Amino acid sequence: MNELEKYNKIFNQYNINVVEEFFYILFNCVDSSIDTYETLDKILKNNPNYEKVKEKYKEFYYYVINYLKSLDTSKEMFLHTQVISLIDILMKIDKKYIENNIYIIISNVIDLVFFKYKLNINKFNTNEKIKSYLMSKINDENIVNLLNVLLLSSVSLEMEYVKKISEEDSEHILRTIILISLYICNKDKNERNGKTDS
Repeated sequence: MNELEKYNKIFNQYNINVVEEFFYILFNCVDSSIDTYETLDKILKNNPNYEKVKEKYKEFYYYVINYLKSLDTSKEMFLHTQVISLIDILMKIDKKYIENNIYIIISNVIDLVFFKYKLNINKFNTNEKIKSYLMSKINDENIVNLLNVLLLSSVSLEMEYVKKISEEDSEHILRTIILISLYICNKDKNERNGKTDS
């Protein structure tokens, strides 16, 4: 994923934030009805160098999508190693963007997951009841466990139980966001291919 650094150098010239764009593409993997390359490309139209940058952006978009789809979620140890390496690169490129936008990133992925699975947890008042409900709707323990972590993180930030997220916690949350996205992409891919979880 060192290619991200290469694209960062290219896109810096055009005031495009590679880390921000990475998350747009990651969320596209969660729900491809939200955005496609063509709709994401529209955000570049106001860029004075649009004609120069659009081909590079297209190349970047498909590079990230293909990379995400190539990760094997069945090999957990290897997957976690790859995700940690990816987070290191994202933090190296723009740690400040991540620190300033972590709550928005959490909220976006939660909204996407809730929209995708048509979830509504308003009537549940305990973690156990919420988890049971989520399992009945999603039927994937990995996704449910990761979603619970994000929900707890979101509540902690919203209620200001946590004033500032440490770098270590930011990395843990990023890992959760990337993993839940990958598990959902993989689940969708398996279902399209007629495979089911054993």
